[in-house]
Amino acid sequence: MPDQLELVLLGPWQVLHNASLLPQPRTRHVRALFARLVLAYPAPVARAQLQADLFHGLGPEQAGRHFRTTLYYLRQMIGDLLVSERNQIGLSPNLELRHDVGTFERLITPDAPLGQLQAAMRLVRGPFLDDDYDSETWAEAAAQRLHDQYLKLLRRIVALGWASGRPDQVLEAAERWVAIEPWNERSHQALIAALAVMGNRDAAEARISRAQTLLRDAAEHRISPEFEALVRMVNRLPQHKMPTDAPMIVQQIDPTFVNRYKELQQIRDAWIATRAGRTEVLVIEGEAGIGKTCLVEEFVGHLSENVLVLWGRADEHTLFYPFGVVRDAVRDADDQSAEQLRAALRALDDANWEVLASFPELVALLPDRQVEPLPELDGETIAVQQRGAMLKLIDLLTAQLPLVLVVDDAHNADPESLQLVEDLSHSPRPLLALLLCRPHPGIVI
Repeated sequence: MPDQLELVLLGPWQVLHNASLLPQPRTRHVRALFARLVLAYPAPVARAQLQADLFHGLGPEQAGRHFRTTLYYLRQMIGDLLVSERNQIGLSPNLELRHDVGTFERLITPDAPLGQLQAAMRLVRGPFLDDDYDSETWAEAAAQRLHDQYLKLLRRIVALGWASGRPDQVLEAAERWVAIEPWNERSHQALIAALAVMGNRDAAEARISRAQTLLRDAAEHRISPEFEALVRMVNRLPQHKMPTDAPMIVQQIDPTFVNRYKELQQIRDAWIATRAGRTEVLVIEGEAGIGKTCLVEEFVGHLSENVLVLWGRADEHTLFYPFGVVRDAVRDADDQSAEQLRAALRALDDANWEVLASFPELVALLPDRQVEPLPELDGETIAVQQRGAMLKLIDLLTAQLPLVLVVDDAHNADPESLQLVEDLSHSPRPLLALLLCRPHPGIVI
């Protein structure tokens, strides 16, 4: 099986090697060299070219010395994945390589639909190499090229969002546009107009005030008649806020549904840690109708196929059954997830299988496996055994694929399911648990 390498180059640096997080490069030059080889893959690069790319402006002797040191540190970091032959350096040809820059550039085709363009936009967590590189090098040129592509992409999404009559689709792209071009009045106009069309006067007014401050600071900028007309339109809106502006909490941070980039980013950051083998638990809290489920559906919808997703919904029925939410997730599992569950159940030892065989949802997945009757035990002992068997089952599942476990309406969840999530949070495994609930003091993980 080939080595797997997955990199985040657009924003804070992250490298996963066979699902394990690699340490940060020792210097910015090591990071730049690694990125240079990644973007050139599968082709190797001439040693002289790499030296010129990284140490432009230094004399040959000094540049050569710096390059040899950088190459040494990179080899320490990635070992045999670095291949050097004659006067060329590259990455191992037997490598399954994925990185956000490559995916981004594949998605932004001229005929791409809006959803595909939004997927590309959400890959961008920050500037190329997090803006940490030497000037007048290949990295600066690559960063400028990607910045220009990203800016053009944001403008395309804004235009397509308006063309389809979907101001909610405009909102995130417009906010990102403002972030990278705060001196551009058009970016502010797009964001304010989207909020205004959605009826969110308070947010639109706040953005107007912010835009006026930023634009006044821009040299020789004069507010356009179009901007002034937009201000008058906002002033005619009703005073009340839209219900979608109600507070929603992701790990104690107050977002709004219409402006959910930060919340999605928090979930994605937790997912990166999960892919590195760590258990992450997020509590997503907000009033009914705020969009908690839509937020998680949007995240799940962009996951790759090599992920197991189990989604259980708590209600007044599951509340009265041990592990009711988990059992609901098993009942609703799609074909791929059900097959992964069967594989894990087949691998489960007899003792734990006999404990879990008390749950008909699991027996239905593996009806041919023999079940021995359990001895008479008190309720507390049975509960401990069931929780231990559930933990073992999840360990077997996460040994196959990373797992996303969603507990919807967690404020109605049965105690056993919540205790299971708490137990899971205490030991590392590639698991992301998302608990969606209304404001509820009892949901604490």
